[in-house]
Amino acid sequence: MRGKYCATSAFVVFVFAAVMLGCDSSSESSLGNLSGVVRDSTSNDPVPGASVRVPGKQQTTAADGRFEFVGVATGTVDLEVGASGFSFFSQPITLNEGENTHDVRLTRALYYDAESGGFDFTLRVPPSMASVRGVLLVLAGAGEESRTFVRGGILHTTDLADFRPRLLELADQFDLALMGSEFDGNSGFPTIMDEAFGVLDEYAVSANHPELTGAPILVEGYSLGGCAAYAVPLARVDRMIGFIRQKASCLGADGDRGDRKLVPGYHVIGDLDTEERRVNITAEFETNRQAGALWALITEPNAAHTEIERTAAGRDLTINWMEIVLERRLPPAGGPLVPLLTIDEASGWLGNRETFEIGSYACYAADKLQASWFPSMETAVQWQALSSSGSVTTACI
Repeated sequence: MRGKYCATSAFVVFVFAAVMLGCDSSSESSLGNLSGVVRDSTSNDPVPGASVRVPGKQQTTAADGRFEFVGVATGTVDLEVGASGFSFFSQPITLNEGENTHDVRLTRALYYDAESGGFDFTLRVPPSMASVRGVLLVLAGAGEESRTFVRGGILHTTDLADFRPRLLELADQFDLALMGSEFDGNSGFPTIMDEAFGVLDEYAVSANHPELTGAPILVEGYSLGGCAAYAVPLARVDRMIGFIRQKASCLGADGDRGDRKLVPGYHVIGDLDTEERRVNITAEFETNRQAGALWALITEPNAAHTEIERTAAGRDLTINWMEIVLERRLPPAGGPLVPLLTIDEASGWLGNRETFEIGSYACYAADKLQASWFPSMETAVQWQALSSSGSVTTACI
């Protein structure tokens, strides 16, 4: 009985093994090859360096955006593609025996995040913006941040719902990226400006916008963010379009800015803000205006340490000033981003800070170097209307 059992067992094992071998043979997966080109859906340009994955295989696209896999199991497979500056692509595709072709079109990402020197930055570049002409940087006060504002959230702890759409419209009009940062204000406000310029080099790669390496900046800053905005001309006057220094909390006046005075600037103070802020900002303005700085100073009536954009008049004033400065400073579209165009002081308008009268530079009779300087008649009129609580008097044109 033992011998017969053993023989039977051996036979069963043999038959089972044969069956299993037969099953393995019949269930062996068929293979196919997969190739394609990864392209930018906006420009249709190939995307080199993209990471392409299928189950068990991965490779990087060549300079012409091509990829090719040999010996991939047929059936439904997940094709995944990731590339700097683009949204992640994932799609199930059907792979047959033999040759298969599947091109991929990547959509540019809308937001990019980066960290440099202890500062976190967020950049907004719409996928439809093929080439960026400059950067609009918004900085909040100490302990606050503007990254959430760039993404559609809160700025300066106040929901300035009517301000962000105006900024986005301005950015789209001039092909500008919108940039925000986390800023504690205590690590030295000039530092954040150095990092803002430096991080654009990283964005040039991660956002697939090489022109960002040389992109100029227009900055609007509030409170200690206003101090940082004012520090920009100190750091890179060659890439500075203009600045708005709003209710800045900087201590002391730094004196003559030299060549940096050619960067158009707007200094905003509130008549109910602290005396120290009002005195320091006014002294800084007067020192540099005497040297020909293309700067304006406005004292917002009945305002303390608050954002000027809380009112419709304040939003109009800052947005329209930025628009005129961008028109007069940015080089023509399609060409080099720098050098920036220089604005002739004599082409502007002036505003008397005591009487609020305004006039063109040529006809303004009072001391030109005591007056606020504006890049256009419209910006002068808006300054006058807000400063004087409504009255508008034009001394001459």
